[in-house]
Amino acid sequence: MSDEEQLLKENGTVNINAIHLWKLLHDVINSEEHVRAYREYLELYLKIKCANKTERHYFSGSRGEGFQFSFSDIDILHSLIKDYVAIDTMHKECNVIAIQNKFQPGYCVLLYIRRSGSTVLSYDCIERSTFLEERKSVSKNGRSDEYFHGPCNSLKYPNALDRCSAFPIHPDFSNKFLQSFSTKFWNNVKSKVINESVGVMHCVAKGPEMGDDYGIQWLISFSVLEQHIVHSLNLVQFCCYGLMTILLHSKIDSCAETHDTLSSYHIKTTLFHVLEDIHPNFWIPRNIFYCLRVCITRLLLFVMKGYCPNYFKPECNLLLKLKIKDKRGEIVKKLQRLLKFEILDLCFCTSSNNRLFISKQLRANLTDDGCKKSIACVLDVIKELSKMPPNFFSFSGLYSALLIMTGYEYEYYECIDCILMIFHLLQLEKDDLKTVFLRHVFLLLMRRIGVIMYDNFLISGRKHYLLSAEVAFMLVQKVGASGAVYLATLWFCLGKYTRSISLLIGVVIKIAYSTKNAHSEFSKSDCDFMRCLSLAYPHRIILYISSNFFPKDLKEEVQNGVVDFMMFDSSYVLFLLFLCYFELNEIKNCIVCIQGIQLSFNEDCFEILHESIRHNSKRLHEIATKKMHF
Repeated sequence: MSDEEQLLKENGTVNINAIHLWKLLHDVINSEEHVRAYREYLELYLKIKCANKTERHYFSGSRGEGFQFSFSDIDILHSLIKDYVAIDTMHKECNVIAIQNKFQPGYCVLLYIRRSGSTVLSYDCIERSTFLEERKSVSKNGRSDEYFHGPCNSLKYPNALDRCSAFPIHPDFSNKFLQSFSTKFWNNVKSKVINESVGVMHCVAKGPEMGDDYGIQWLISFSVLEQHIVHSLNLVQFCCYGLMTILLHSKIDSCAETHDTLSSYHIKTTLFHVLEDIHPNFWIPRNIFYCLRVCITRLLLFVMKGYCPNYFKPECNLLLKLKIKDKRGEIVKKLQRLLKFEILDLCFCTSSNNRLFISKQLRANLTDDGCKKSIACVLDVIKELSKMPPNFFSFSGLYSALLIMTGYEYEYYECIDCILMIFHLLQLEKDDLKTVFLRHVFLLLMRRIGVIMYDNFLISGRKHYLLSAEVAFMLVQKVGASGAVYLATLWFCLGKYTRSISLLIGVVIKIAYSTKNAHSEFSKSDCDFMRCLSLAYPHRIILYISSNFFPKDLKEEVQNGVVDFMMFDSSYVLFLLFLCYFELNEIKNCIVCIQGIQLSFNEDCFEILHESIRHNSKRLHEIATKKMHF
């Protein structure tokens, strides 16, 4: 009997209805159609974002793979495609050489080639710390909360954002590696990558756990290739991966004693090893629980032996981290308990904001005898979702993709490059939803241009900048129910209080309508997708720390903070109305606005937003109240 079989026997069989578990996973991890659409919209967004051809961006990590867990960071890989890497030899298209000999498995040293014409002048060793400082110096965020997290420049708010810059390995060398690599379950991916010469390997500024005193060894990363493989998994395999990630987070990473030990990378590596050994026909819905137990058992075996081989470089052990070694006994106990997995463990996790109402209902039923009631609650919601129009899950994938997109770091010329790319893509696109998506991203870029133009006006005093800002914000009125707030803010800053009031009153009505009618609007047979997106778009307003675009009463909050100032849209709209009425000395209306700001904190949809957004929105009430007392 093998070690894995012995562990499975010792932990017995847990009586869980596999069909209930499978249906619950459809809620927590989303439907196959939703995941497919979500990935497509992320890919489309990256085509826009990489319009200048100097860098290639990837959504990496679990978000890029297709999950939308609330506990997951947003991971972005910046591939510096102007500096390709050659492996152990010269290449005419490469400015960097990676030397692997005499260094730890899975790592290399990078030498930058300095040339004068065709003559090589020198080979300069690239230190990781110097590289990371250079990348931070070119950051456009202007935020003091930016910090190093391993090889990443990271931000904590409003969502944890890790941006990792890396040197791409030239496809000639990654293809050579793939041709010698044997696999049983992703040969279709392998053939496509080789035939299309897709770059899938990078050198990342992360060194080994020990033995690199000079900080010159770089990790050879396969994250892009891994993402291609994950995208090729069937839904059962993908759900098994997601379920393991949920359990890892809730049972191991959320525990102070074992926090920052095992990661989702260990989960993915374990899954890949299991997929090599288990026949594809085993991965079917009714076997989902057994698939999960096989994977957990394999991970448990790796931890007990203290050796988890890297899938692509088996000689590289992924369990060398000191904290993993120190806490190995506790990790083993927790993994053994995971083999006793109960279906209620899933009730504490929600995949995205649009699933929060389900999670709330489940938590209300978590009693000793509440399991059946909780499962029935989920199944009722899933039944309702099944009645939605065919495009519902594609639309929800579009919406989820928009939720994680950044873009405020764009400079003006980058915005223009992206807009030109959008125009090009619109000419080719025939899918209605993708057209809506492209139009919406265009409007978000125009919002950024409006902020840039207003800042230029303040610096130069030239009115054509102001006119450009006003035109940009006029277009932005279609971005969500509160899109017109930015134009109203501009008019307020210019002293056009009456015009601002008329615009803001319309926004208040739109917000109230959108909160109640987004779902029913989509259910219509003649649904206008752009209108539906406008109704469903997140209820938040952002004032950027790196800009001067804000009411003067918020100067201290915006510019003295360490992050962008984000608020609930109803709170900010009523606050801006208050400021307008205050300037016009309409005291009764001021009092009504203050009361409205306080009431806005009781909105149900406010619960889905970050705690800091709640705090900032309450701060608006405090500022307005204080202003009235003076």
